[in-house]
Amino acid sequence: MSERKIGVTGIGIACSIGIGKNNFWDAIKDGYQDRQADNEVFPGTDFKNKWFYNTYINGQKPTIEELAITACHEAIIDSGLDIESEKSVGLYLGCAVGNIYKVENQLKRGCHDTVDPFGFFINKLANNLLVNNIAFSTTACVSGITSLIRAIADIKLKKIKRAIVCGVDSFSFTAMACFNEAGVLGIQQAKPFGSESKGLIGGSGAGVLVVEEVTDSNQYYCEIKSSSFRNDTYSLISSSPDGSSMAECIKKTLEIGYILPDEVNVIISNATGMPISDNMEFQALKKIFGESLYDKKIINIKSQCGHTYGASGLISAITGILSNKNNSIIPIDIYPISKEFSKLDIYGGEYPKGGYTLGLSYASGGPNCTFSFKF
Repeated sequence: MSERKIGVTGIGIACSIGIGKNNFWDAIKDGYQDRQADNEVFPGTDFKNKWFYNTYINGQKPTIEELAITACHEAIIDSGLDIESEKSVGLYLGCAVGNIYKVENQLKRGCHDTVDPFGFFINKLANNLLVNNIAFSTTACVSGITSLIRAIADIKLKKIKRAIVCGVDSFSFTAMACFNEAGVLGIQQAKPFGSESKGLIGGSGAGVLVVEEVTDSNQYYCEIKSSSFRNDTYSLISSSPDGSSMAECIKKTLEIGYILPDEVNVIISNATGMPISDNMEFQALKKIFGESLYDKKIINIKSQCGHTYGASGLISAITGILSNKNNSIIPIDIYPISKEFSKLDIYGGEYPKGGYTLGLSYASGGPNCTFSFKF
């Protein structure tokens, strides 16, 4: 009996640097950044950081529903999925911050009676897409990837044939104020692995993958070879600083996929610019790969579109997929790089042939997710 393959057949994206895969890739290729300054301080906070990355659709800041709907329809069209005739489709939504921004704006316009009582946007999204099978994950900033892991499991259990997996989040003053109080916000630009990095910069966006069982005769972007989830309960800010929990998660993903460390040639990094988390990721990778880590290409999109919370894992995955499709890895704009990370290959180049791509996603509170792609 041949091995069952789960593949990515469609991608969709809506974030600050591009709507749709082609616009998104052009923006990455051109080094575009969409940093914006906020001209007000949200009442009741000491919001020291005034910079963020936000998304606009037709000149307007979209609601979280609009972000998700836009990216989902992009992915559905890209996959060729006939959503009206295919009933064995699942919608898997991952979100960390949710529609707090929408509620903030509604409250600004008046009082409590201006708040939308139908704010459960997964139902709105499911109704828009005409999908009957829905599942929702909120596991902080790994929400998109935990949704992907659940979707893959349900396909293998034959609960559904195809899944629309969406990670989405919208910029929120409330969320940023919380990060500010935790002391993990950066200044003006996200700089993962950068020596001048002070912390993360928030953003808005949605990333969507259509996944399904595939054969060699199908057209698909990549096979999702394996994945793993682990929670280390170290603290509400980060995973274990020595990287031990993330390393165990990576090890499990490689074991499930029968992948040797030397067979990994690209790493989709989750580094956000928070020094403690960036170093944790580095320590975890060193535990698994040793000195061979420096031979592997590193992909990271956060210096261009910020940290998009629950959407970040899927947006990073899409960046990896498009990098492979276009045979080009874009350098990470973080100069100057920290001395301890200076040997990492963040400088772009051609996408290596063969081998596997490893993706990382982790969040405050200690949840760690890893996944592997075979192109």
